[in-house]
Amino acid sequence: MLSLSDFVECPDVLEPVPGHPGLLAMCTYQLHSNGRKTGSVSLLGASQASLRHLGPPVETRAIFDGRWCSFDTEIPLFLAATQGPGLTLHSLSDEGPPTLTLVGAPWQLPPPPDSAAPVDNSSSSALCSVWLSAPGGGGEGFRCASGLSDGRVWLGCVPGDGGSLKTEACWESHSLQGTPMEVWCAAAVDTGEGCAAAAAVAGGGGGSSAPGRALWTGGDDGCLRFWDIRTAPPQPRSPPLSRAHTAGVTSIAPHPSFPFLVATGGYDERLLLWDPRKMSPAGTPLGEFNLGGGVWRLAWGDKVGRPDALAAACMYGGARVISAISESGGGRVTSEFHGHDSASLTYGVSWVEDDLVATCAFYSKEVKLWSPSSNAPPKGLLPM
Repeated sequence: MLSLSDFVECPDVLEPVPGHPGLLAMCTYQLHSNGRKTGSVSLLGASQASLRHLGPPVETRAIFDGRWCSFDTEIPLFLAATQGPGLTLHSLSDEGPPTLTLVGAPWQLPPPPDSAAPVDNSSSSALCSVWLSAPGGGGEGFRCASGLSDGRVWLGCVPGDGGSLKTEACWESHSLQGTPMEVWCAAAVDTGEGCAAAAAVAGGGGGSSAPGRALWTGGDDGCLRFWDIRTAPPQPRSPPLSRAHTAGVTSIAPHPSFPFLVATGGYDERLLLWDPRKMSPAGTPLGEFNLGGGVWRLAWGDKVGRPDALAAACMYGGARVISAISESGGGRVTSEFHGHDSASLTYGVSWVEDDLVATCAFYSKEVKLWSPSSNAPPKGLLPM
């Protein structure tokens, strides 16, 4: 097992760089004693033989989430969700040693309509970032979304050159008894609907999303909510939500190769598997696993030749690998990792190779590489 523990700030995100095996983006979040929040994005090189820093971090606001663009671009682009609430865009240069660069200035997302808060409201944050579609013919930018800590979802266009952000919609999404609740996660999900169902997006914002694609959001109200983003403004789908999780929903991970398989996780320590074509008001999942810790992040193993495997960062419960996952909801827990400090929080997880996973722990400020095949779970840890 290899580890790095010389970080100044607390790591909370690990994301593999597309097309660059063994290269990870790591994000941090640090709350200082004076209330100030800071963060950074940096690169790590990871392999069976080494785990190392690659260049200095790019300092920015505190970061809660970050995602690499899944569409073809000349250079890899990374969108980070930050305190503020805001977004930052970063590009990767691999001419020589790989380096990260901030593209343009940090973007500020709009405050609530009735807010009297200053523009830079440090008590509010963007909690997740989602790439929805590539730019259309008009060059409007990438269509993206973000969930906010004040219960809203932002939808708009992110220009690849760091120009002006365009807001398409920003609406109240998650609340509990009238109190806004954090929108911890969001993802674009293929619903299997035909092209005829697509409606034009008003204003031509950022290239329309793929026909039949919905935006799923998960919040601290314990709900998965489903939005039709082909209409302006976005509308709840039918059914509009699922209450299958019994606590806050913290992760949504559509399978990159099997569009009708989606994994979700929550504070209730459960991993649920879904077919988005078969959603009903009762919200019965295809499969269910109790992972023994809040399921903060999920990572499919398709890029390392393990499309039926899913790695999970389980907060105080360490990390798990679920293998032999099928589209019918089957699977089993095959690895259980407790190598981080038990008082820390395992927040980030990423595959590096077919038998190598990276995880980061928040309070102990460390990243570790470990082998799933060497961390078999105790007998009896099976699907519920």
